[in-house]
Amino acid sequence: MISSRSHYSGNLQKLVDHIEKNKGKVVAQAMGSALKFFELVNQNADVYPRFAPTMEWDIAAGQAIYEALGGQVINLETGLPLVYNKANLKNPHFIAFHQILDLSLDPFINEKI
Repeated sequence: MISSRSHYSGNLQKLVDHIEKNKGKVVAQAMGSALKFFELVNQNADVYPRFAPTMEWDIAAGQAIYEALGGQVINLETGLPLVYNKANLKNPHFIAFHQILDLSLDPFINEKI
């Protein structure tokens, strides 16, 4: 799992606990925003949760490449894919992960964080 160096939160810890309970040990690796989708695309990481602000331009290119290769980026407010060209350019909380992980995200969808 990759995460933010500067935005570790209680919600991130809840997700780590959830994944460890259902999938096994999590090794969290923090890194800068530009590298996170690159690590997912190269299969050096399986999950990228984001519970802190990003803007559309921060992740749009990485998301497009990742989804073209079969990854998912889910809006944690709606449970649907993250979309762009909104009136507000700030992204909601999201999680990016490989489809084969079959993560049950129900405990995290629409949670008021």
